[in-house]
Amino acid sequence: MLILFYLFAVLSHSRSSAINLQLTAALKTFAAKRGIPSAQLALAYLLKLSENIIPIPGSSHIKRTLENVEAANVTFSDEEFNEIDAILKEFPGVGERCE
Repeated sequence: MLILFYLFAVLSHSRSSAINLQLTAALKTFAAKRGIPSAQLALAYLLKLSENIIPIPGSSHIKRTLENVEAANVTFSDEEFNEIDAILKEFPGVGERCE
């Protein structure tokens, strides 16, 4: 069994930050259409991407932790999943990560 660990970090400001802002805006718009927080969208997407991916988000607020747990109940149609993929391909995240 393969276990993947993802470290989520903020993309640093760079000359490519406009693309990162467009990506963020597109994903927030998609999440808003679904009526879910963007973090829930990201977690639910990773859960659907593969049964071998287990996202481990950090949180300092119980409200956010509960939202993160609810991501397990978010489902996507194939069309919605493909729409998210298209957004990710249209606006590939670029730049170095902040520590």
